[in-house]
Amino acid sequence: MNTPHQQDHFSSIAENYAKGRISYPKELYELLVSLCNESELAWDCATGSGQAAKDLAKYFRSVIATDISESQLSKRQKNSTIEFRKAPAEASEIRSNSVDLVTVAQAIHWFDLEPFWNELQRVSKPNGVFAFWGYQWPQVSQSIDGLLNELKLRISSYWPQRSKALHNGYAGLHAPFQKIASPKITISEQWSLNSYFNHINSWSAVRYLLEDTGTDILDDCRGDFEKIWKNDTLRVSWPLILKIYRIP
Repeated sequence: MNTPHQQDHFSSIAENYAKGRISYPKELYELLVSLCNESELAWDCATGSGQAAKDLAKYFRSVIATDISESQLSKRQKNSTIEFRKAPAEASEIRSNSVDLVTVAQAIHWFDLEPFWNELQRVSKPNGVFAFWGYQWPQVSQSIDGLLNELKLRISSYWPQRSKALHNGYAGLHAPFQKIASPKITISEQWSLNSYFNHINSWSAVRYLLEDTGTDILDDCRGDFEKIWKNDTLRVSWPLILKIYRIP
């Protein structure tokens, strides 16, 4: 019998996650590839349903994408260049000294870091590159963002403990490798209100509020958002929190 991983907060909402999570800009991948000595193998760790892995496959000969959730992996887009595996970040079973680039998108706060640093050192080629990134709250306009702040207050007690690291902008999270300067990058999408709500519906705190109280918070507040959003497609943006390292 498979025992659920204690940091698996998304298996039960895997479909919501696949529908609501964002892709990352081309400039991010071009930057990371430019830092690598070779582009043979990338490891996308905690891939979820493969948002970053499918883009890495455009730049690397092969990609290994791992996650602890079979439900999440089942929502992946199939790609012959990508090998999807169920495996924890701290024990990937990837061959030693084989990886040019390791990426972690919106997930490093769930890891047991010391074992993960050891795993990075083991799998990476000499002078390999490691990058982790995340984002916080979608930004639209003063009025929409104000409504989102009210929603955030209602779900604030339902975030898993380790989410605090992300909400703090990974300020205290540093890998024990050589830091590489990171440019400012902003993610941007043109979204309908439904797409915006799909994104919020992929948050773990929304899941736990619903399970605890039966309250569908998006149904509760949809009318307020619709008065402002109407039928428009609006620009939604997220400043990217990006940290890059070279592994000796």
